[in-house]
Amino acid sequence: MREISKYMKKRYKMIYYVVCGLFIFLLPVLIYTDNLIKYLAVQGFGQAKIIVKAEKLEYYLSKPDFPEEKKRKLLLIREIQNFAVNEIGLTDNGSYHKVYDQHEKPLLWLVQACPPYSLEPYTWKFPFVGRLSYKGYFSKDDALKESNRLKKLGYDVYIRNPSAWSTLGIIKDPVFSGMLDRSDGDLANVILHEMTHSTVFLKNNLQFNENIATFIGDNASALFIERKYGADSCELSAYLNSNKDDVLFCDHIMNGSEKLSNLYKSFISCMSDEEKNAMKNALIKEIIAAIKTLSFNDANAFKGYDSFHPNNAWFAGFNTYRNDLSAIKNEFADNYNSDFKKYITYLKTLK
Repeated sequence: MREISKYMKKRYKMIYYVVCGLFIFLLPVLIYTDNLIKYLAVQGFGQAKIIVKAEKLEYYLSKPDFPEEKKRKLLLIREIQNFAVNEIGLTDNGSYHKVYDQHEKPLLWLVQACPPYSLEPYTWKFPFVGRLSYKGYFSKDDALKESNRLKKLGYDVYIRNPSAWSTLGIIKDPVFSGMLDRSDGDLANVILHEMTHSTVFLKNNLQFNENIATFIGDNASALFIERKYGADSCELSAYLNSNKDDVLFCDHIMNGSEKLSNLYKSFISCMSDEEKNAMKNALIKEIIAAIKTLSFNDANAFKGYDSFHPNNAWFAGFNTYRNDLSAIKNEFADNYNSDFKKYITYLKTLK
């Protein structure tokens, strides 16, 4: 087994060096070609590094100095995957059988943008997936360059670090080590969310894709925790309370988004940018200040927002992930009797 492991590591290193060599060889060409081609090449290189350096779960499970709690989470991921495939019908594309150690550092930076007086997101066009309202970078500097470009054009810009993402089944996604710091319920949520993307994805319909994944992640993970620990378990209670806090927070922000949209619609052509910005900033400050009036189950939830002053790009992100959840919930209950397997079977037919 040890000889096989050494062979596989040599093979992965060889693949890595080949990718690096191709990148270096093609770099002069890429410099003088289309920006999208350059972007895809650089991002592909970043993704290749992660794939090549990921180790099998068994490596970490047998590692003496790897924390026992994290080993338990790795085994839990296998249970979550089995549940996802066998109990609710998500597709198994072979992801999450390896772990990438991110050494507690962010891996990806997503750039999002909106006009200064609108919550209509700026979009980028990509092959295969169509238009997306975010653009990812494995380099913080590259993300900042894109952010500065958009700011010069007058856009509100927000950069965030996702804890996970899906390559839509094109390649086998690894577990990122940071995911193992999550609670059992949150870990189930992120795995089920990303597996949903690999199962159901409509081109040029990011809001549908993210809302479906959010709905299944939120609700199917509750079912998983209930089946594993029991309906009266502390684990289920903790997850449901945390989820209620998230919903309360998101609903508040989305109500605030609607107020902002209505404000922007009320602007008239004779108003100066100074007047518009003053009204916009006052309303945003009011929305954020009201967070402390919400009755969270966890009194410390969302305390960090006391001094936060977001912009349109931040607000628009909530619509992308949660705007259609009520309609999805009704469809799930009314048309599919709250049966995940039936619902996901239906979703797989959508093109």
